Amino acid sequence: QNELLGAVYLVHSWVAVFLGDSPRIKEACQQVAHWLPKDAKANADALANLGNAYYFEGKLHLMDDCWQQALELWLSTGETYTALDLMGSFGRICCHKGELQRAEELFKRALQLMSIEQDRYPRLLGATQRDYSDLLRERNRLEEAHTMMANCLPLNEQWGFISGRGL
Repeated sequence: QNELLGAVYLVHSWVAVFLGDSPRIKEACQQVAHWLPKDAKANADALANLGNAYYFEGKLHLMDDCWQQALELWLSTGETYTALDLMGSFGRICCHKGELQRAEELFKRALQLMSIEQDRYPRLLGATQRDYSDLLRERNRLEEAHTMMANCLPLNEQWGFISGRGL
């Protein structure tokens, strides 16, 4: 029964994210933690959704905390794809906040993980390289940015991610 209730609240938190309903996200995420205290993946999902609630409210420092915890939990449970997807969003938000060093660390970490997985995540690879290229351009590292963009263009054309994507 606990697992079922926790799963229902997790789905409820995702629906609330899609609706942009911060109070409902928070309430549902608290319930996930209550009903599934030892389920690392469910708690990582809830933390990521809670981070989205804080993002919607403009509380980026709280979003940071939640997303960092979710990222580490996903990595510890082998949820590589989900962790990589969050790293991309996290990196882009860090860029928008002017935290370019932190964004670069996130992009490098994601690319390093993807190199270990050897072509397992081409969509994420292209998106991460595109975003990292933009960061390199911002930091006036134009040769590196050009090389990175040249490498990612074929992937991004294949997946339709030439321009930026949402969070």
